[in-house]
Amino acid sequence: PVSLRDLKSRPELNGRPALLMEWHASAGRWSVEVAGAREQIRVKPANIALTDMEQINEVGMAIWDASRDGHDRRLAKLLASSPPGPWGDVADGAGSTALAAAASASKNPKCVSLLLPVSDVHKANGFGSNAVHRAAEGGSAECLQLLLDAGGSPHAPDSQGQTPLS
Repeated sequence: PVSLRDLKSRPELNGRPALLMEWHASAGRWSVEVAGAREQIRVKPANIALTDMEQINEVGMAIWDASRDGHDRRLAKLLASSPPGPWGDVADGAGSTALAAAASASKNPKCVSLLLPVSDVHKANGFGSNAVHRAAEGGSAECLQLLLDAGGSPHAPDSQGQTPLS
């Protein structure tokens, strides 16, 4: 769960635990379910404090999903409302990072640009494939160039000896 803070219109809820339910991009607010109150309210990201690893993992997976789906506006809001950290390195069950997902699945260079400052461009999944491999496979020349400009190597082999140039 998260903790609510600095609410001006509902100060009695400050410090109360809540669950993130849904991001409303048009309003720039999260719907949260307040623990023990059986109600949902919408709050700004600044009114939410992360309280545990489970919540950090939940935010990380929301970042991963936005990266994969190419939702650059949602990704920007998630990154802006999250504590500093290596969010681009959040991985799915197969070890594919949010940066790799943005470079291959969404092919959205805006997502790649947003993630580069909070990512290790060399981080590989269990098969030795990193974001540069995935961008080359995905066919996005613009994403690939961004990764190369950030220090990614076109010569790094995966676990089968294949490079992004192979």
